[in-house]
Amino acid sequence: MLRFAIVGGGSRGWHLASLLRGFPDVELAAVCDSDPGALARWCSLGVELFRDFEELLRWGDFDAAVVSTPWAHHARQSIKLLEEGKHVLCEVPACLTLEECWALLDAAKSSGAVYMMGENYCFMREQLAVLRMAEEDVFGDLTYAECGYIHDVRSLLLRPDGGLTWRGEEARRRRGVIYPTHSIGPVAKWMGIGERDEFVELAAMSTRPASIAQYVREVFGGDHPAAREEYWRCGDSAVALISTRRGALVVLRVDI
Repeated sequence: MLRFAIVGGGSRGWHLASLLRGFPDVELAAVCDSDPGALARWCSLGVELFRDFEELLRWGDFDAAVVSTPWAHHARQSIKLLEEGKHVLCEVPACLTLEECWALLDAAKSSGAVYMMGENYCFMREQLAVLRMAEEDVFGDLTYAECGYIHDVRSLLLRPDGGLTWRGEEARRRRGVIYPTHSIGPVAKWMGIGERDEFVELAAMSTRPASIAQYVREVFGGDHPAAREEYWRCGDSAVALISTRRGALVVLRVDI
């Protein structure tokens, strides 16, 4: 029996827990969330509840954890769990900085546990079909790919009271392709990135946040601070050009 903990008891944690609980040899042991409101829906399940992540680690009576907290916590919490010998399935993105990437890689290598970033797009039927075709050399040697994630999430940037959600905080302080994994993940698998090739160079540009600011004006009025384009760093659309060691090229587009 594999006992797992949910770190981040919001909507994603609830969804992933419902999937895991469908396996007969998997048991939900604990849920951790700093928000008591988020923990309330878990009370009827009879599992251990924690508001403090460090307290969950000290308790430690679980084998694996699903990390479904806001982005800024993913790397730190995953590293801590790996250091405790816990297997980790982390929501995307795994990291927000290169320093976090290297620290997470070191932790995964030195731990006896398994780490996986939960990029579900890599395992959807259509993407797996293309992967099979690539592996069977249907396309020949892949040297160019285009991918994109065109998803209007402006309504997720602000709460009904006009305050920023954690997604809004990320869009305010980050610029570039801030949510690449749904689109680049499958393409990386098709092109053998991490196995027979690797990304070596990247250049990214983005538009100004005209559409984001317009949405705020329409919903919250022109006096809202976020109604000004200067309030946001993240643009409406961002494009990255990525080259690989073997001379392939990938164009990646992400819209908010």
